[in-house]
Amino acid sequence: MNIIKPHHTNYCVSDLDRSIKFYRDGLGFELVQDVMRENIESYDVIFNHPGMKIRVALFQMPNLEMFIELFEMINPRREEREQHFRFVGSSHVAYQVEDIDAFYTHMTGMGYTFLNPPVKVIRDGQTIAKGAYLEDPDGLIIEIFECAPEDHMVMPDKE
Repeated sequence: MNIIKPHHTNYCVSDLDRSIKFYRDGLGFELVQDVMRENIESYDVIFNHPGMKIRVALFQMPNLEMFIELFEMINPRREEREQHFRFVGSSHVAYQVEDIDAFYTHMTGMGYTFLNPPVKVIRDGQTIAKGAYLEDPDGLIIEIFECAPEDHMVMPDKE
């Protein structure tokens, strides 16, 4: 009864075409599937909703055996709500990049919004990384960070 490895993470989005552009063209993930799913009894059971109809996009993450899955709910209709890291149950994913300043320029050049420009993350007097929070088209938070060079890296505190 062991977990073997992570397989995918999922986000419900309001406009799959807009999100595909962000995750494929902006973040550089490979789109491996874009399909409509309906009349699948197991989905009705899993989601506890008869007549499920969803459009699904699946992206391969670079250098990993993990996927990002996006749902655009058709039936039941999707419901939008405010996104914010302070809400209980909220989450974010963090992606490491080689050059955060170049990544920031790339994404802002495509018209995407960051909550902050890249900033040094200083802990115990040492810079351990540079980081920024990016919003996807639905306001989901994505952390982007660049690790400090190995000779400046500080290991996490041990409890």
